[in-house]
Amino acid sequence: MENPLLSRPDRYLRWDVLETHLEEACFLWTQWEQTLSSALFTLDEVAQGDEQRLRAHLKALVAGGRRVCERLLLPCIEGDDTERLRVAAFVLLAKGEGQDLSSVLRGLSQADEAQRAAFQRALEVSEAMDLSAGLLRSLLEGDGHDTATLLEVLAFRQVPLGPRLGVFLGSSDAAVRIAALRAGRHQPPSDEEARALRGALDSSVPEEREAALALGLRRGSRTAWLACPALAAQADTAGEISRLALALGGDARDVERLIRLLEMAPLRRSVLWALGFSGRVAAADACLAHMREPGLAAVAAEAFCAITGLVLEGAFRQPPAPESSMEEERAGPLEEDPDAGLVLPNAQALEDWWANSRERFDRSARHLAGKPFSMSLLLDSLELQPMRRRPVLALELAIRSRGECEVEPRAFSDVQRQRLRRGRTLPASALFTALFDQRMTT
Repeated sequence: MENPLLSRPDRYLRWDVLETHLEEACFLWTQWEQTLSSALFTLDEVAQGDEQRLRAHLKALVAGGRRVCERLLLPCIEGDDTERLRVAAFVLLAKGEGQDLSSVLRGLSQADEAQRAAFQRALEVSEAMDLSAGLLRSLLEGDGHDTATLLEVLAFRQVPLGPRLGVFLGSSDAAVRIAALRAGRHQPPSDEEARALRGALDSSVPEEREAALALGLRRGSRTAWLACPALAAQADTAGEISRLALALGGDARDVERLIRLLEMAPLRRSVLWALGFSGRVAAADACLAHMREPGLAAVAAEAFCAITGLVLEGAFRQPPAPESSMEEERAGPLEEDPDAGLVLPNAQALEDWWANSRERFDRSARHLAGKPFSMSLLLDSLELQPMRRRPVLALELAIRSRGECEVEPRAFSDVQRQRLRRGRTLPASALFTALFDQRMTT
């Protein structure tokens, strides 16, 4: 059925209603972004909640056409309100009579850091079918727009850059090199990329080392894999991905190496987080030992449950604070605390349960939510695990598929599900479940 907004004369547009759509879209977009890293929601819950409502308001603004864009949205991309800017840019990018990519790119070229992040997010998740080609053309023609931002957007949208990738990998600007390493995931490897990768692993910029590790592990680079043990003790982004890599694909010695890092107080939370992805009995033991530690108990319990499959409810959790409930937490604004929404454990109950259950787990095997690890279980987990755990699971899927299945956990849910379906159709030969050391050979 035709949307009445598209056919009614301009004088009948309800500007007060359209302003409400804009305000609601601003609020819901911020809420949606927070749910993407929440411990309280699964992909399906996000899709049926804030995301669905957000997209309805965005659709209403798109349906308003050119006059809505000119009167309501173009002023927003010139303002300081980044929430309004983000929504306005998304609507201006949408296919229809109000589509205006040139205004968005012009705004991006003049933006400060906060505004640039808002433009970038709108460009990343835009559903305009012809946008990727336009952005790639703008990048390759050197139109004066922010090169690093365009590269980040194209990486998010999984657009191959072709032979020009090497130019960006060799840039004197670290931000451009980092973005180019991320974009490199979406095209076949080359000798030029391999040289850039080796140099980036030795970079003094932690984010560049991190991007190099993420690309190298996808490529099966032994050099990248062998860099992880030394980098794992660093308190930066390169250290974090190294700890995760050792947990996801390391052997018993690598897990013991992580457990020893718990002695370093500044790394303790990050190490507990990584251990939860290792699936090892020894890691569960280590997490249990920190279950009574203030500030870490909830993360330790989350990691323990991720390994064992125990559900932290009933007698296994501490009673919620009397002034709040899970329903209130889910309905109210989400906090900036990355561990917001985690449940505090009843340590004694977990210790008793583990004493009776530990022998059921194979000490030499890896477990995911209490079950022996498999690729089908990994794909299921990307559908069912809390949102905050999904970026690491998506990283593992990308590594174990050698980059053939890249699920972007900050995309709209239908885009994510489309890529998960691709993962389920890959032949067994395109995936591996072995330890990383056995497959990092290039």
